[in-house]
Amino acid sequence: TKDLVPDLNDLGGRSVARGQEVFTIAGCIQCHKVNGKGADLGPDLSQVTKRFKGEKLLNQILNPSAEIHKEYQAVSIITVDGETLTGLVMKKSDEALTLLTNPLKPTELTELATADIEELIPSKVSTMPKGLLMTFTREEILDLMRFLHTQGD
Repeated sequence: TKDLVPDLNDLGGRSVARGQEVFTIAGCIQCHKVNGKGADLGPDLSQVTKRFKGEKLLNQILNPSAEIHKEYQAVSIITVDGETLTGLVMKKSDEALTLLTNPLKPTELTELATADIEELIPSKVSTMPKGLLMTFTREEILDLMRFLHTQGD
């Protein structure tokens, strides 16, 4: 991380197109959206630089559990039957809760009646996997940062 930090201040010569490729190949697009393209399982990154830039944005990517957006925080649920389920809350009402237990299968949702939930525990670990950029070169990571800093334009 630290060896990338000096280059984060000048991303002007970096390839936005290659950064977008890294965004897709790394699997970011399976959970995140940029300019209308991608999925809604994680925060929309079109305006990410309004919240995070440079080293702070890189840290969010490399250490996703450092700061978890409440809306996308996974939960562990213990049912009255003693079953434990973990996932993202997709929908919540007074009567039921809809849980996504596998982000790779976003159409497979589990609905639980509120009366069947004994305990709901917010997770301290992000659903975003750590190490997503391990197989990418320094140049590719900097291009990804350029892509995110230009909001995919």
